[in-house]
Amino acid sequence: MSHNDHPLSEVPEHARKGFWSITVVLFGFTFFTSTLWAGGSLGMAFSVG
Repeated sequence: MSHNDHPLSEVPEHARKGFWSITVVLFGFTFFTSTLWAGGSLGMAFSVG
């Protein structure tokens, strides 16, 4: 059974992700967070009943 996770050791050089793939993920978090914030603010503006 092959494991791709390295919880107790350093990730080997050949298994590390590059700068651009990490950057895309971080930008995704930025847009996701702002969208949730805007949706929450908009949702609070309306009454439920």
